[in-house]
Amino acid sequence: MQLAFRVGATDKPDQRKIHKKIMPRMGGLAIFISFSISLILLFFEYPPFHVLITQNPIFFFLVCISFLTVFLLGIWDDIHALKPGLKFLVQWFAATLLYLAGFQLNNAIIPIDLGAFQFLLNYPLTIIWIIGITNAFNLIDGLDGLAAGIATIAAITISIISVIKGDYLSSIIMLLFMGSILGFLKYNFHPAKIFLGDSGSLFIGLLLALFSIEHFSKSTTVYSLFIPILALGLPVLDTLVSMFRRFIKSYLPESLQKKKAPTLRETLHNIFLPDKSHIHHQLLTRGFSHKGTVMVMYLVSLVYGTGAILIAYFQSRQISLVISFFLLTFTLIGIHKLKYREVSILRNGFFIPLLEELLIKHRIINHLLDILFVWISFVGAYILVNGSGDFPLYHFQSEMVIICLIQIVFLSTMGLYKESIKQFGIGDILQLLRKISIAVFASLMVTITFNLNTSQYGILSFWLLDFYFMITLVIGLRIAHPVLNYLFERYRTGQKKRVLIYGADKKGILALHNMLTSLSNQVTPIGFMDDNPELEGHLADGYPIFGGHWKLPRLLKTYNINQILITTETIKPIVFERIELIAKRHGASVQLFHVYTEEVSSTSDGYQSFSVTNHSLYG
Repeated sequence: MQLAFRVGATDKPDQRKIHKKIMPRMGGLAIFISFSISLILLFFEYPPFHVLITQNPIFFFLVCISFLTVFLLGIWDDIHALKPGLKFLVQWFAATLLYLAGFQLNNAIIPIDLGAFQFLLNYPLTIIWIIGITNAFNLIDGLDGLAAGIATIAAITISIISVIKGDYLSSIIMLLFMGSILGFLKYNFHPAKIFLGDSGSLFIGLLLALFSIEHFSKSTTVYSLFIPILALGLPVLDTLVSMFRRFIKSYLPESLQKKKAPTLRETLHNIFLPDKSHIHHQLLTRGFSHKGTVMVMYLVSLVYGTGAILIAYFQSRQISLVISFFLLTFTLIGIHKLKYREVSILRNGFFIPLLEELLIKHRIINHLLDILFVWISFVGAYILVNGSGDFPLYHFQSEMVIICLIQIVFLSTMGLYKESIKQFGIGDILQLLRKISIAVFASLMVTITFNLNTSQYGILSFWLLDFYFMITLVIGLRIAHPVLNYLFERYRTGQKKRVLIYGADKKGILALHNMLTSLSNQVTPIGFMDDNPELEGHLADGYPIFGGHWKLPRLLKTYNINQILITTETIKPIVFERIELIAKRHGASVQLFHVYTEEVSSTSDGYQSFSVTNHSLYG
């Protein structure tokens, strides 16, 4: 700690940092010295380690140079901040030395022998894994004791797995490494007296990446792939989620409104930009304390580590799949609870510009997708009726070409492409049902008339399945835009007013749709209120109906309602007065929603009178 202050290896607080004062950050030096002394003692006291070093001097030299390079890189970065490009170059050099020493991702990753081309896959995958894990621990080092504690859990996990596999030397080395980290963790746990710094996080990440490769290279089973990934589960997850978030964020509607779509280079640059939205940051935002956040992440690391140990112990593909499914579900639920807007791609509008570009601006893509849907429907129906054993997947039979062509021609001539995808509604769905029914019936008649191998198509069952698949695919494509737009508007953040609608009838639904589709109205609908007791507890267009006006005081407090929008015309005067009085007490406004027609007389210019229907959100 004293040395760190003397040489300037300190961490100053800023908007991305949690700490509020200048902290020493060269803690990796303590771990490096402790671990090195432990290995020297192990060399003299444990014969297998002594034999390994003496019989493989080149191996030992390459490994030592690699770790010393990364450690010195971290020391220098703790004192003088280095550019990311230079740090990556040095890490690539160190990873290459480890690759030459024999630490390579093969067997389970690349199960077939590619001869001279093996290097073209093996080398980049090994480099990506080593550099990725090394930097993953650097990225997760954002709270006191977080990276060191997770590294301790990972070291214990790898040590136990090494014992299961009979690799006692690796197990002992991991236990020595764990001891070095625990000695440092005493001073790093909240409130920390010293930080790991890059000297510690990079060194820890490189060592764990190295020993995790051992379980890749020494196994030929597919389930062994899960072991190192789960052993280092939380740092890997945090890195992947961060990269995915930053990629998606560049293409969200609000980002594209401010500027044009980013280039590939800009997107890659954005992926590696630091931010304050890592998993531990999100837990702090959700209300967890500093220690509570660290403990939650320790617990998650233990869950992943236990999964890795169980897979290594049972060595069964079925058990591995069950454990992996459980952990995948656990992970998805956890990510959902973190409330990452970027990750909710069905709600954040990510697909809306893509659909508009592909299906609205370039309608030829719509035509091609429908042709694909017709073919998929035919194939799916055939396989379900007759099985896939004798189906010609790689060449077309004449009957299939004729049937698909008939369906496409009928759909096109009946005006399949005249609908507006942005305003796709119930009427359009009914029209599509009619058109697809006619197309399928026409192809059925042609099949029967010309006896096109009717026995293979199972007549009724085949055509019903064909009709079902076509309905699902064709209509699904067309409702995708309004559905995604609905979800985007419903869950859009940054709105100014939270609105409660009084009246869960057709007019109330119209008001709801007006809110969701009018971007100029900075409002968020919360739900409905209706005095009809039969509606209470139900949903109207996906929004809850809370009950009658007597629940208004509780609703105003619970949901922080800013505005009450009255849509029903049958509201009693006394009820209206109560709503207005309650709203006034709680600082909420009351608005009326009007739908009316207004007669416009002939003008002096000679225009005929006509009727105007006005849908006004605020009357």
